[in-house]
Amino acid sequence: MIRPILSLAFAMLILNSMIFIHGISLAEAEHPTSGDLDPNLTFNDLIPPIDYDSKGYEGIGKQYPPVSVANECLFYFSHLTNATAWDYGLYVAQWLALRGHEFAGFVYFTNDYPWASYNLTAGWKSGLAQGLAAECFLEAYSYTGNSTFLDLAKKSLMFLTVPIEQGGVRIEERHDRWWYEEYPRTAGSKQPQVLNGHQFVLFSLNKYLEIDNDPTIRQLFDNGLSALKFDALMYDNGYNNSFYDRLRRPAEAYHNTHIINFERLYNITGDAELVELKKIFMEE
Repeated sequence: MIRPILSLAFAMLILNSMIFIHGISLAEAEHPTSGDLDPNLTFNDLIPPIDYDSKGYEGIGKQYPPVSVANECLFYFSHLTNATAWDYGLYVAQWLALRGHEFAGFVYFTNDYPWASYNLTAGWKSGLAQGLAAECFLEAYSYTGNSTFLDLAKKSLMFLTVPIEQGGVRIEERHDRWWYEEYPRTAGSKQPQVLNGHQFVLFSLNKYLEIDNDPTIRQLFDNGLSALKFDALMYDNGYNNSFYDRLRRPAEAYHNTHIINFERLYNITGDAELVELKKIFMEE
């Protein structure tokens, strides 16, 4: 369903100051709002950087992780009756599009800082980032009817087909079992295979399929679901908890996320095996 037309103030802002990437215009004003939008909001108010130094990750500084930016976009679009919030969401979607790298029919996003927890160097990619960015673009498409956003969403998800050995995020466990890595390490290294990250990518793929039942996106979803069902018990530690990744880091708060996500996936697919996995993860 296409949401209402953009507010006049926001439309005028885009016309007055814009550049183009992937066919998307982005207003590059220090204050990206005017008219009926709050003129006191700054760029960093709409997309606040993550201050990693203050979180104990010294030397990284303030960054704009694609996952965080996409979540900001989805937050604004979640205000279902607030056109001003949708305008903010559209701005964030345009900002994210500007920072996507387009190559060979894919659009991918990079984290331009190292991540010591998994020995990642600056420029690392993320399956979770690809999925959430696609959801952000799908919301922008729903709002504007601009098919360029739908194309961006598909290209973001199509990057999930690229194996880690070729600079992507896909782990091919078998021809019909694909895992989408949130923190892909150098090829040949043991991959973390973060459980919740893979689950959330499946939600992003399903969001796209609700709009366009593309066969390649369908294959990405089906093969990803097969990998999840086959691998899930590797994350169960048998003590009413689970592992966050294949490196056996405790899931802690993410344990409940794992359980909720199994239920959500059951609601999408009707696959009874997902209900059984939920029950196993809930057992003490």
